[in-house]
Amino acid sequence: MNYDLLVIGSGPGGYVAAIRASQLGLKVAVIEKAEIGGICLNWGCIPTKALLKSAQVFKYASHASDYGINIEGKIIADFEAIVKRSRGIAENMSKGVLSVLDAEKIQSVNVAGSSFGGYLVQYLMKNHPERIEKAVLGNTFPPNDILRQKNESLIKILPFLPDWLVMKVLSKSFNENIYPAAGHSELVLAYMMEQISGRMVKAQVLSRAKAVIESFSPPDPKLSGIPVMIIEADNDPLVEESLQKQLKALYPTAQVHTFHAAGHFPYLNESDVYTGLLVSFFGQ
Repeated sequence: MNYDLLVIGSGPGGYVAAIRASQLGLKVAVIEKAEIGGICLNWGCIPTKALLKSAQVFKYASHASDYGINIEGKIIADFEAIVKRSRGIAENMSKGVLSVLDAEKIQSVNVAGSSFGGYLVQYLMKNHPERIEKAVLGNTFPPNDILRQKNESLIKILPFLPDWLVMKVLSKSFNENIYPAAGHSELVLAYMMEQISGRMVKAQVLSRAKAVIESFSPPDPKLSGIPVMIIEADNDPLVEESLQKQLKALYPTAQVHTFHAAGHFPYLNESDVYTGLLVSFFGQ
């Protein structure tokens, strides 16, 4: 299939550019590595503002008497309900973006997902195979019980841990495992520091962790007919070898590229090679 324009990323800049290009008569495809709407819509700006709004309402309710309003009983913050509300807002907005793309006759056909994004790509392959022509699964894992068994207990206590402690544990993992595995790449270090210094909050960590252990039936590659490329690293500190083997067994006809000593983020510290793989695979 030939296109006049490929838009990389479906965030606020990407999908607006794609819509405008389509309006001007170009045949457009959007390449998105995770959810339609990008980081801002799904994990950053919008969900974070939803969480902040819940915190503001809680503060107002706790100090209602300051405004001449009396509320009887204890004011309790239901953390799971707050996170669910923020995710619901993001999900509905993401569906809205998809609707706009559909209305403008833009096909979102090629999907590349790394890490948790690769898990979501498989969910899309299972539930919306007609929307995907090709899929790249980078440094990721198939639906499995291994991560559930390892993380289920942690997820139960995570809502009760203070934000600073969660970020401290993440920081330790970054510095002791992910950073060395990436060959002490300064770019990877900068990316990780950006995450734990404000871009990522505890609510996002909890949401992602819950999503990972909520398994689903994997897509059947024979039925979907979707060409798949698997990108992995031989020293990935977050995806153990057994999960890598499960992923390749699930997609036996997939093209496989293994980075040597690149860690969990080869799209950062091996960006030229990684981009070349995507261009070659999607251009075939």
